[in-house]
Amino acid sequence: MSASTSSGHPVLAGALDIKWPFQVEPSPCRQIRGGRLVVSKTDKIRAAWAAGDQISALRIAARFFDRSDDTKTFKRAIAAHNNPDFYRPIGKDPEQITSSALELLARFGLRW
Repeated sequence: MSASTSSGHPVLAGALDIKWPFQVEPSPCRQIRGGRLVVSKTDKIRAAWAAGDQISALRIAARFFDRSDDTKTFKRAIAAHNNPDFYRPIGKDPEQITSSALELLARFGLRW
């Protein structure tokens, strides 16, 4: 059974499905540490995408710590999504930036 802490995060008694914030299926590569199931950012991105929330998937992808061009694109896209009034006056289209990043994210094996 799954219970929640005061912060709303799941506390798991075993390798159960996570229903917060999205449904994540159990994977053999996940580990249980201290009674909590460790879920990777990649799994969270897949779950958000599968739930139809591409912006949440993009937001999670933008939090990777590597400095790859892809991560920089995700960071720029979430900034454009969150601050469109900043990007328009400098000649950038925030919707185009966001959609380009979502297309890039989709190339990692995600489906619309």
